[in-house]
Amino acid sequence: MQIKTVLLLIVAALAAGVLVYYQYYFKSKITDSRRHLLAFLRFIAVFTILVLLINPKMSAETVHLEKRKLLVVSDNSSSLQYSETDTTVRDWIKKLDLPDINDRFDLRYYRFAKQLQAGDSLSFSEPVTDINRALRELKDVYAQDEAVLLLLTDGNQTFGADYEYFGAGAKFPVYPVVFGDTMKYEDLRIDQVNLNRYAFLKNQFPVETFVSYQGKGRVNTLYSIYLDDKKVYSEELLFSEQEDTKRINTLLEAERVGVKGLR
Repeated sequence: MQIKTVLLLIVAALAAGVLVYYQYYFKSKITDSRRHLLAFLRFIAVFTILVLLINPKMSAETVHLEKRKLLVVSDNSSSLQYSETDTTVRDWIKKLDLPDINDRFDLRYYRFAKQLQAGDSLSFSEPVTDINRALRELKDVYAQDEAVLLLLTDGNQTFGADYEYFGAGAKFPVYPVVFGDTMKYEDLRIDQVNLNRYAFLKNQFPVETFVSYQGKGRVNTLYSIYLDDKKVYSEELLFSEQEDTKRINTLLEAERVGVKGLR
């Protein structure tokens, strides 16, 4: 209640008291015990009318402490069983069920493979893993909540969009706990190939390829392009830890009509 309202109520009580005193004690001819009862009733009536005119509003503030949600999301794919880390994942989940953690967080358990499901009952038998879909669905469900996501996985995804860049659009932090073999091995890969889907006969068409290397040594490799099992281009590439990406641009000739296979 505001201070202004309290002051008005005090003034109303004083005004009602002054009026009652004037009517029943200063000028009244009633001298018996009825005077006190009538004065009290008149005070209540006048004060009630004044209170209704003031129309005070009572407000109450209630403080409720809401715990932050801890989303424990476990990979339920067969790759964890294959790498013999399924028992370790179960042990991790058991360790989270502690009084200190439960006092600070509202724990929510999920499991995923191709689809996201509620609960922590794990079989590690699912053949497909879509990490990005699980993260995306949880982002939609908890868009308006204060949440933290703990991701228990081996990082192997066999289906869906790349989850590497999910964190850029997430509303909550994601803390991955990676199980299994986390060593980085020397690897060469073709990241992207750009070319026109159509070309005119006897005309040349461009092919752009991005190749990357992961490792610490120096590597020589032969990059080749085959058109219908015929080698039409080759180039020797040199990679190192400092120079780990290459872009190859070449022009190929459309020699025959029809659908062609390029590799």
